[in-house]
Amino acid sequence: MVRDVNRNPRRWMDRSARVRVIEGWHPSRPDGLGYNLMVDGDWIGTFESLDTAAVAASGHVRSESIGTQDPQVVLLPYIPSGDD
Repeated sequence: MVRDVNRNPRRWMDRSARVRVIEGWHPSRPDGLGYNLMVDGDWIGTFESLDTAAVAASGHVRSESIGTQDPQVVLLPYIPSGDD
């Protein structure tokens, strides 16, 4: 059921932990899941797929901070360490 997603949402982050994506639904659209993008703690938006959230994140991460000319964000599943 879609409502259960907000209780235990799946999460992803990049290696720097600057980019985070949280799966969930919004009360205005309870019939559809979205992927909420956060960069440096700022909410960027909700996207229809994990891939589109990663592409959008690439535009918000400065290339100097990750050491590349073309900042491509790679999202990895977030696994809580138990200290969280």
